[in-house]
Amino acid sequence: LQEWGLPIDSHETGDADRRKVWKLERTNYIKVLKPSDHETLNVMELLSLYAGRQLLASLAGTPFWAGIQSLWCKVEEAMPASVWKHLDAELPLWLIRGPLEKDYSDKSGKMSALSGACSMHRQTELTYQKPGEEEETTRIIHPYAIVLQSNQLVLIAVEPADDPAKYKHFKLDRILKAKQLDKRFTPRDDFDQDDYFKYSMGLYRGREPKTFRIRFAPSRAGWAK
Repeated sequence: LQEWGLPIDSHETGDADRRKVWKLERTNYIKVLKPSDHETLNVMELLSLYAGRQLLASLAGTPFWAGIQSLWCKVEEAMPASVWKHLDAELPLWLIRGPLEKDYSDKSGKMSALSGACSMHRQTELTYQKPGEEEETTRIIHPYAIVLQSNQLVLIAVEPADDPAKYKHFKLDRILKAKQLDKRFTPRDDFDQDDYFKYSMGLYRGREPKTFRIRFAPSRAGWAK
């Protein structure tokens, strides 16, 4: 990671149980590649980056949106005027519409706490409010992953006090507080990110696949394909 340019330093703690810690310095700049001055992006590459930026607009306030905005600004500064002239002619030909925009600006601290809890397997105290309910609930969860589904960020977690065998989904915009605890948990062996949504419709997942036969009227058969 240090060879890639991440500002990581090691520190001796003097603690027999935890002799050394690794610290990631707070910085927004990571030098990964150093392209030569003559390397530039072509118009199609810029269009692809522009399309990705437009599709990420629904994640305003998240690190993804901040990252793509920062990258786009750097590209704007680095690209020669001749390339932007061609791009300006191409952009009106493409109308890129993503999901409805959301603003997660007030959730940045919670996202940071939850992503850290997922990676370090820390138990987390969550204050959550279900839609249509005025009363908040506080619960202890074991967070596993954060899912991006359309324009929604959803936390996958287990709530041991309720059902230790059941994975639950918590929408980020309904999480009022998220606090990492000093206690860790042992991740379950049956959680696989690739298989988790294998038999799902959006965020709704089933345990076992079922086969159905659906019949359409001849006049609607073409629309069903």
